[in-house]
Amino acid sequence: AITVYVQGIGFALSNFTHLVPVNITSLSPTSGSQGGGQVVALQAIGLGTVLGDISVFLGGHAAVLTRLANNTLLFTTPPLNSSGTISGAVSINNQTAAFSYTAEASVNVTGVSPAEASVADRTYLTISGAGFSTTLAENRATVGTHECVLASATTE
Repeated sequence: AITVYVQGIGFALSNFTHLVPVNITSLSPTSGSQGGGQVVALQAIGLGTVLGDISVFLGGHAAVLTRLANNTLLFTTPPLNSSGTISGAVSINNQTAAFSYTAEASVNVTGVSPAEASVADRTYLTISGAGFSTTLAENRATVGTHECVLASATTE
């Protein structure tokens, strides 16, 4: 809102609201897993200052907004229905700006053996599926809130 004040007279009887069009200046990263969970930084002019006024959708699914500061919005990508180029949009005050995001095929877990184990017993688990990295350090697994120690990684 723009408020007009004239010294010696006072404030104008009405205010004028000027909406700055949303203009995306950068998106990083521009790709991530189809399974979601990638934190993305979207820089734009016209985002305003209130996180709750903004919405972001990827492929029709709402992203989780986490932070807005200095014209940069952080959001976490939702799980997506397909891989490839996904249409995205950021909206504020009935104004929308479009962007593209590339969803990469996700890891597909087909089984865990044994099916039951105790975290206290430090049981070795075999996680089967496709899409794992053969570089051990690029993989991560948790059981509940417990980080697993990975012993090896192969691909099918």
